[in-house]
Amino acid sequence: MSTKWIFFDLGSTLIDETKAYIHRIREMTEGTKVSYDDFENKRIEFAGKGLDDIQETIKYFRLKKTPWHLEDEILFMDSVETLDYLKNRGYKLGIIANQMPGVSQRLDR
Repeated sequence: MSTKWIFFDLGSTLIDETKAYIHRIREMTEGTKVSYDDFENKRIEFAGKGLDDIQETIKYFRLKKTPWHLEDEILFMDSVETLDYLKNRGYKLGIIANQMPGVSQRLDR
């Protein structure tokens, strides 16, 4: 087999960021009249227009962007098994992602 590469994104591909995302939105909207559903509905509207949905929603509601909670990220249950399977069949694996600094340490963990 010729050398073939498979590249992965991390967020929502190998890592489930759902809990971290919800945590962040709830934190941003805490103490405001904006509900989680309000935020999501507006975000979906902006996404449908091809805009940077999260940034535009934050601006629209005049919210303060809060930190991302790395501790809430978890690997999808089959991530390691899938990567091992591909590696054992001779594929070279790589990551192309827009993650925050420290991604190497998080992957090691």
